[in-house]
Amino acid sequence: MKVILFAGAEIRDYSFCEGYMDGVDTVICCDAGMRHARKLGIVPDYIVGDFDSASAEVLVIDQHLTLHGKVGDLVSTLPLSMEVTGITLKGFSYPLTDATLTLDGDYIAVSNVLAEETATIDIKSGYLYVICSRD
Repeated sequence: MKVILFAGAEIRDYSFCEGYMDGVDTVICCDAGMRHARKLGIVPDYIVGDFDSASAEVLVIDQHLTLHGKVGDLVSTLPLSMEVTGITLKGFSYPLTDATLTLDGDYIAVSNVLAEETATIDIKSGYLYVICSRD
């Protein structure tokens, strides 16, 4: 398996990276490393970090997320914007359909459980922080 990891180091010549992208199975971005993937037109498979150095523009990669894990893994979703709308969770013990989460509201999507090995999260607007815990 070939994995590429983007971190926050400065890259002046992206043609250097392009040579390594052939045959990549998985792309992982750490914090500000997301800006490099974006400049290369790559959607990462995994994003890790505390996001202190990632811009909001880079955080919005897609409004659809597919999670792969084991039945029983814990997944929490928390709003990063004042309001996140159109949240649909499928493949979870506690699914949601077109729900809205707010920063000052009830956290109804914390400590959810994967009911299937593959689950999906869709949102219509806002920023959603997804935490996957594998104990």
